[in-house]
Amino acid sequence: MTVVLQEAPADIAGGDALAQVFDNLREENVLGPTWADFSKVIKRTKKGYETYEAVGLYLSKMYDASRWWLADWLLFGEGAFGDRFYQAAEVTGLSEATLADYLRVAENVPRSRRQERLRFTHHRCVAQRDITPEQQEELLQGAVDEQLTVRQLADRVRVLRADRALPGVNGDGSIEGTFVNKKTQLIEAGRAVVASARKRGGDYLVAGEAMARLRAAIGEEN
Repeated sequence: MTVVLQEAPADIAGGDALAQVFDNLREENVLGPTWADFSKVIKRTKKGYETYEAVGLYLSKMYDASRWWLADWLLFGEGAFGDRFYQAAEVTGLSEATLADYLRVAENVPRSRRQERLRFTHHRCVAQRDITPEQQEELLQGAVDEQLTVRQLADRVRVLRADRALPGVNGDGSIEGTFVNKKTQLIEAGRAVVASARKRGGDYLVAGEAMARLRAAIGEEN
């Protein structure tokens, strides 16, 4: 088991490899549902530190990959079971806002445009309906080539969207002082809410960013 970890490549790609590694860790009684005992595979030596780093790499990639797995699971459930998929989603223990966010990213960034070398949060930055597929590809590839952080990529997206921002509204959706065209902002905010609404029983689940935009339009801070 220790040899597998110590010989792990610097960059692990693909859910299958990650799943196998964690299956091995569970079999070795290193990882449990609510605990971990890394003393079983990591020694207090120089080589052990390299193993320690490898474990951290696996953990971070597993965490990131699991968000994609949940996102695509939600996307599949929506298509296969309609509104009922939200009932199954409740078993995750995650909030509706979190689930809606995962689903939004999976919908707006299909597998063909995802970059394995980037994090889920990088893809979240470009998961906007007003960003074209071509722009998504360019932004994500640029993030890979230039090794951009999530914040740096978000800044690029903000600049791109600022050119198409509504009069009186900043690129991040905040109100621009006294220059707000309230009627236009209300109309556009309402459209954003309708576009993001997902029916669940007799209610509608609205993405957090859409609600934030609407609240800003009617003058509410929270």
